[in-house]
Amino acid sequence: MKDCSANNTMGLTRWWGQPALPDGVNMPYFIERFSDEENPFESPMTLICQINCADFKRTHPNNPTAELLPDKGAIAFFAYLDYFFGNLNADSPGIHLGAWEEHTYRVIYSPDLTDLRLHTIIDENEEECSLPAEAEEVPLTHHEESRMLEHPTIYYDEIEQEYPSYLTLVQLDESDRHHLRFYDCGCLFFLIKPDDLIALRFDRVKCVLYCM
Repeated sequence: MKDCSANNTMGLTRWWGQPALPDGVNMPYFIERFSDEENPFESPMTLICQINCADFKRTHPNNPTAELLPDKGAIAFFAYLDYFFGNLNADSPGIHLGAWEEHTYRVIYSPDLTDLRLHTIIDENEEECSLPAEAEEVPLTHHEESRMLEHPTIYYDEIEQEYPSYLTLVQLDESDRHHLRFYDCGCLFFLIKPDDLIALRFDRVKCVLYCM
C-alpha cells in the first residue's frame, strides 16, 4: 500500500486529503445565492478522490475504463458534502436524490503534475479540516463500497436504466469512519460517457445520488 501521509499526497491516487491543483486553477466552491444577490453563500467543496492516470493504468492493466484514461496527469473529484457529513444547516437546492445540479460538484483534470499546490481548508476555528488522505485500497479494507473506475456494486440496475451509455468513474459509499451518510444506504456516483472520457470532457460528468 502506498504512503498517503499528509506530506506525500500531491500526485498520488488517493481518497480525501488536501486538494492539489495546478498553479492558477482555483479551488472549487459551492456558491448559492438564494435571495441575496450581493452576498452569496460560499463554501469549499470536498475533495473526494484523485486519480493519477499513468499510475492507475499501470497498476490496473486489465481495467477497461482505465484504458481510456490519458497517459499522464490526474483527475480530481469534488462535491459539496457538508450536509452528508452532519452539518444539517448545509442542505441546499441542487443537492438531492438523482442527478445533482452542476454547481454542486466539479471534476478537474490536471495534465501536468509538476506545478501542483495544496489548498488548505480552514474551518470556523481556523483549523485545517480536510479528511486525512487515504490510499486507493483503504475503503475496501474497511468493508466500504467506495471504489474508482469500476462497475458499480450497488444501484447498478438504476444506473443502467437511467444512464445506459455511461461509465462509472467513482462510487462513494457511506462511511462510519468519516460519519458520512447519504440518507438511507445511499451512494454517490460520478458517471461519464466513454467518448467524453477520451476527449477529457469532464465538464460533462454526471453526479448522481441513489438511496433506498
